[in-house]
Amino acid sequence: MTCHQIKKSIENTDQSERIVKLLRATPSQQAAFDRILDGEMPKAVISGPFLLKLGDGAKLLGVSRATLWRMCKQGRLVPIEILPGTHRVSRADLESLASHSNKQVGGAR
Repeated sequence: MTCHQIKKSIENTDQSERIVKLLRATPSQQAAFDRILDGEMPKAVISGPFLLKLGDGAKLLGVSRATLWRMCKQGRLVPIEILPGTHRVSRADLESLASHSNKQVGGAR
């Protein structure tokens, strides 16, 4: 169960229903609740390729391919040249850029 699903579930139930759900939870679910209550948030699972073509990366961010290339030239993203003239960008860097839109990410210094 993802953090979003847990939050949605909590919003849709009253307090007594929450207690019943907690008591009926499996030990692994109870351990997950304990970690959340201790301040640990579940890590997001990355699905899909680790490196994306510039067009796919642009689609992920909701920008044009040219804008993504400008972000690379500005040092906000680090393009990975896999063959001469063929570049990819890291999915992790794109997700980091999306969550911290004004910060520099990746190997750029």
